[in-house]
Amino acid sequence: MARVTGITAEQYRRLRPPVSGQKLLHAGQEIPIDAEHAAQLTAAIEEMRRTSTAEPVKEAHGVERALTRVEKSLRAAVSELESLNGLGLDADTRVKLHEVIRASSLDLKLLELPARG
Repeated sequence: MARVTGITAEQYRRLRPPVSGQKLLHAGQEIPIDAEHAAQLTAAIEEMRRTSTAEPVKEAHGVERALTRVEKSLRAAVSELESLNGLGLDADTRVKLHEVIRASSLDLKLLELPARG
């Protein structure tokens, strides 16, 4: 689509235009993503850009709320694990707790993303 409309990857991600197969879905139309329909595609993308100017602000607030929820959840999980650890668990339960912590730690490590500037 970038070759046909000039849209950048960042703009594409921000707009998240509905694409089905090799067609852009816009205003009730399926516009083929090819050079023959470049003018229609470009007009559709421009309209999406104009109508989505308020979305990044809403999205940013949604992201902030989501991050706050994630932080609270992770803090609660760590607190719960600390409580369990202090209960004088038997060997089998301690092994299970260790496995949960190890697996969760690995999951979190895999989520690490490079910082974008």
